[in-house]
Amino acid sequence: MKIKLPSLVTVVGTTVAALAASLCTPVAASAAAVTGPQVPKYVMSQRDVHLDWETGTFVGNGGFVAFTTVAGADYYEVLVTNGTNRQFFKLTPDAAHKAPGSRLSVNVAYDQCTDYTVSVTSRNSLGQSAVQRLSESAARPGGIRAASAKRGTDPTTATFTWTPPANWGFFVDKYATAAREDKTLPQWRAAVYYQVELVRMADNRVVQSKWVSGGTDRKAPVTFNATGLTAKGAYMLRVSTQNDVGGCGNKTGKILLNKVK
Repeated sequence: MKIKLPSLVTVVGTTVAALAASLCTPVAASAAAVTGPQVPKYVMSQRDVHLDWETGTFVGNGGFVAFTTVAGADYYEVLVTNGTNRQFFKLTPDAAHKAPGSRLSVNVAYDQCTDYTVSVTSRNSLGQSAVQRLSESAARPGGIRAASAKRGTDPTTATFTWTPPANWGFFVDKYATAAREDKTLPQWRAAVYYQVELVRMADNRVVQSKWVSGGTDRKAPVTFNATGLTAKGAYMLRVSTQNDVGGCGNKTGKILLNKVK
């Protein structure tokens, strides 16, 4: 099911009241107060991640940022960045969206494997409002953390341990709809799976490979027990994370097991 994106709106802001000042007299002097723009309200971000029924994969590298207009703004600035690449938009409301309380949106590019920061400000001739920021985390899970490896009492065995990723990404419901998880609702929580490949360093050969389920527990360490190892050989365990939307090749973790001295 495709998420219907709001159409791109060209923005126009409300006019700031002109400064009114009276002539100075020996009795009193007065001036009308001048205020800058208010902070944009109800800022939100939405990714477009949907199932391609022909290929059976989840696609979509877009989405939108939306917010509500406020009094005193001539135009709005939207910045979407992943720390390296920046998407910048200047939105000036048209007559239909001039009044405060109108809903504005802009289409943006969102890679499924990347986290973004979204910033929205309003501006007029006097300056800018405070910045409204929100985080748009990746639709696919991040990499493993706190990884370690330890030989058993029998040096031909070993236990590899890691902590689940910080971001678990989207969940997929029974209608094959992908959406951001709601951690307060068990049925709307993402599950992460791990593909592990044990590589023998001597010849760079994969000697063991399997899938390990991480379930929905965010804190419990995950373990993989390897057997049939060579005591005098070093090994590398590659751990790739995946949820129901998919995985990211650049999020593969590597855990080194040194040879016995």
